[in-house]
This record gives sequence, structure tokens and C-alpha cells, in this order.
Amino acid sequence: MLAASERASEDEYQRRVEAKLREMEEQQTKTEEELAEERRKRREAILAKYKIKEKEEIEEKKQAPAVEEANNEALKPTTSTASTSMSASSSTAAPSSSVSSSATASSASPPSPSPPTARVASISSAAASKPSPPAPSTSASSANNSASTTNATATATATATATNDDDDDDDDFDMFSSSPIPDASPSTSAAAMDGIGEGGAAAALNRAAAAALPGPGTGGVGEMLDSWDDNEGYYRYRLGDLLDGGRYRVCGLQGSGVFSTVLRVKELVQTQSGSGAPPTVQEGRELVVKLIRNNETMLKAGLKELEYLRLLRDHDPDNRRHCVRLLHHFRHRGHLALVFEPMQMDLRKVIKKFGSVGLSIQAVRSYAKQLMIALKHLKKCQILHGDIKPDNILVNDTMNVVKICDFGSAGRLSDACEITPYLVSRFYRAPEIMLGLKYDEAADLWSVGCCLFELYTGKILFNGADNNTMLKCIQDIKGRFNKRMIARAAFAYQHFDEEGVFELKKKDSVTGEERRQKIRYDKPTKDLHQLLRTASGGSNDKAKLSHHDSKKLRQLADFIHQCLMLDPQQRAKCEDLLKHPFITED
Repeated sequence: MLAASERASEDEYQRRVEAKLREMEEQQTKTEEELAEERRKRREAILAKYKIKEKEEIEEKKQAPAVEEANNEALKPTTSTASTSMSASSSTAAPSSSVSSSATASSASPPSPSPPTARVASISSAAASKPSPPAPSTSASSANNSASTTNATATATATATATNDDDDDDDDFDMFSSSPIPDASPSTSAAAMDGIGEGGAAAALNRAAAAALPGPGTGGVGEMLDSWDDNEGYYRYRLGDLLDGGRYRVCGLQGSGVFSTVLRVKELVQTQSGSGAPPTVQEGRELVVKLIRNNETMLKAGLKELEYLRLLRDHDPDNRRHCVRLLHHFRHRGHLALVFEPMQMDLRKVIKKFGSVGLSIQAVRSYAKQLMIALKHLKKCQILHGDIKPDNILVNDTMNVVKICDFGSAGRLSDACEITPYLVSRFYRAPEIMLGLKYDEAADLWSVGCCLFELYTGKILFNGADNNTMLKCIQDIKGRFNKRMIARAAFAYQHFDEEGVFELKKKDSVTGEERRQKIRYDKPTKDLHQLLRTASGGSNDKAKLSHHDSKKLRQLADFIHQCLMLDPQQRAKCEDLLKHPFITED
């Protein structure tokens, strides 16, 4: 009877295999003519798209003279005072005596704002045709008066220097100089300069003028603001771009991620060489600017990140808690921009730099201590990072200081946590997240434990393709989960049967159907200390380690074990781990 049922099962399996093979053959019967027709349709669609684009460019060129004429009309002065100021400032080779007389006149009765060169005048007029950014004051007339007063003191010096460098035409360096010229407007303050969207009326005018400059890859004047972004809302930078009203100059790309583009910039500093001499602009320190993607969802996430970064900074005045430091923030062409201290690289690049063989145990010990201090600071500020991994840990140029960065996935510990199986990058995801349990700061500690193993060995500790195989990798080293955790888990049914036995999901290579293999874990099948020892250059007792290094390796294994307790309630606290022998003993 049993043999007959087995034969029937085998016959059924064979029939399913044959059906699958027939289905695969049918899918491959598409003729060459059909493929050629598809390719022809794609080519026609691409050609139609380019024809539409070419037609739009021709229309823009036809309308360019009319736009320029309208801009010139907008530049005509409305009063005699404005006419005098415009004619005085529009000359491109004014003598030094006229500069001093203009400065004297501005102190007596401030004229209307006048751009330093004819090119900037046309840029400003083009910007006038765009919707202007919100002014700091409540009425349009008071905003215009504030802009006139603010720019009056800068007009004399800008006229003398603007012809030297066309790239600086849209700057307002007086707003951010090391020895700034006193502002005639009482409404412009340091608090306003540190705001997200405001930087003073003069900086707002310069940003509007910069917005009218041709965008990347185009030649039209007055291009729309969204042309500075790609289709996904990332900022399309150019080397030499000026940010925040001329405060920063772009000098390269640091990197990009899901939420933002990160640029390397130089801070521009204005210095006064002597009395009567025009000010000079010099490049200062190098910084990093993170430009959040230009869409509503990313902006909300960026504003949350800004909130957490300011909270971490305010609770760490001495900059000793190993969380990346926010220096400044502003808005640039629809993007929220966050300015950070410069760091050399992330730990992922450090591992690759050393050939993926891992760092010394002394370096891992130093980094472990700093990361525990950072986790303690996060807990004090009631913040869960939510994505700690080597990519989000930065190191300085001397490789002796690390800092946690990228708080785009962070959240408040006091808020109700969202039960999702996909928080944190997969290799560093705590088991309570995969199982659908409540999580807290212990999830960040789990991620750090995984990072420490990777730093020492150069290899990922739990290298699973999905949550199911991740749970298998975890149990191989840590043993089985207790039934109390499984009973409370929202997603336990996806990975365990009714008796709490783990079920590994596998796909049949032929039929593609999912099969479940039951695996009972009475004890771990791999030893963490042995994995670390193997990475040290040997196996079993053959690794050539000194007595001191062998002792530190055992301490490191215990340190990581305590970071990786399966039950988050039993997982060690960062305060206790700072007293662990691996940290305290040399």
C-alpha cells in the first residue's frame, strides 16, 4: 500500500515537471518577427520623443527675443533716484574714486538695489519674471525696502570686483564674511541666516538670480527650477555651483543614496586686506552638504532627520559623543540642504581598502568603545537610529575616530514602533524585527554587533538572501529561539510551524514551487569564536596568535555574543558593555 502511494506521488511529481517544461517551451516560441516589431515600435517612440523635444527647443529660441525685451522693460527705473543709481553701477570700468563716492552716498540715503554688472542686471531681471521666494517680512513693500537697504552697502565693493570673475556674479559674500559689513536692516539677524528657507533679503535676491541661470545641459535663460533635478528628484550638481547665496562652492561628489545626494564643498570666506581696498574671497574649510531629494515624502523624512540631528548636537556641545555633527542647514532650489563636518570615508570603504581581510583587534576595540558611546548618546536623546551598518559609520582622515551618520530612518523611542519586517538593512536586522515583535534601542546594539564581526573578519556575519534564510543563519550561531518569543511574534507563522520548529523555505528548481524543510536546533551548529579565529589566519589551534591577542579574541567573541542575544530583553546594555574587559583591558 505504501509503495503504491509512493509511486503515485512520484508519477504526480513527474507530470508536474513535464507540464512545467512544456510551459517553458511555449514561452520561448515568440518569433523573430514579433521581436523585430517590438524593437521597431521602441525606436519610433524614442524618435517621436526627441522630435517633440527638438520642437520645444525651437519654440524657446523663437520666444527668446520677446522674453529679453520684457526683461529690459522690467529693468527701467521708476524714480530719479533709482535711475541715478542704475546708471552709476552699470558701467563695467568704474574708477576707484567713483566707488568711494558711491559708498558715501549710500550711507546718507540708501539707493535702490543695483546689480554690479550688466550681466547680473539681466540675470536679476530674468529672476524677476519667476515667482519670488517668500520674504522675511509680512508685506511685499517692506521686503523690497529691506532688500534695498541690505544691498546698498555691498554695491560699491561688488562693482569693483564683479568683472574679475563671472562665476561669482550671483554671490552675496557679505552675508557670511569672517568680518561682515554691518547690515543696515535691523530685520536681518543671525537667526534668520540659520533658517531653512531664509538667509536675509540680499541672499534671497541672489538665490533668485542664481535660479535664473541656465540649468545643467541646457542653454536657455530663466530655466524652470525643476530642471536642476533628475527624474527621481536628485539634485544635478555642477562643479563650481554656489550654494546658500554664495556661502559654499561645490568641488565634488561625496556619494548618493536613497534619500539624497552628498556633495563636497568649500566654504567661501571674505577677507578685507586694508582700508579702501576691495575685499577678497578665499576658500576656507572643506565641508559636506547633503541635498535631500526634491519630493514631498523625502522632504518630510529630511525634516525629521534635521530634528534628530539638532537634538543630538544640542545634547553634545563638546562634540564627543560620536554622532556626525550638523553645522548648518538651508534650502537650495527646492532641496533641503544639511551641512556636516567633513569625514574621510565610511567603514565599508575602510574594509575594502584593507583587502576585505579585516582590521586589527586594537582598531576594533577602539571603534567598539566609540560606538557604545554613540549608542548611549542616542538612548539619552530617545532616538532609534534604525539603519546602523558599516556604510553609515564614518571615519576621519587619521582613522582613529568614528561617527554614526545618516539618520534618515531614525525614529523616537517614545513613539509607537511600526511593526515591519524590513526595518534596517537585511544583514544587520535584529531578529525581533524579522519576527514582528516590538523593538527598541536593543535593535541598534544588534546591528553594531554584526558590524564589529565584519570589521575584524572582513566578512558579513549573517549573509541571508531574505528574512527566512537570515533566521537560519542566526540560529546556526545562536541556537533556537525560545517558544515565548515565537508565541508573541506577528510573523512567526512565516518561519515556524505550530510546535515552534523552524521551517526553511526553498524553491523547487524545476517547478518553482515553495517547499519547507523543517530544521530542529538543539544547539548552535557554528562557533562564533572559531569563526573569528579562522579569520585571524588559522583554524582550530593552528592560528599563530600571541597569548595577548588570543585573550582579546576571546573577549571580542564574548562582547559580540552579548550584543547578539536572541531575546532583546536579555541583550546587554551599552552602559554595561563599556565596562566589558574587551573595552577596559589593554
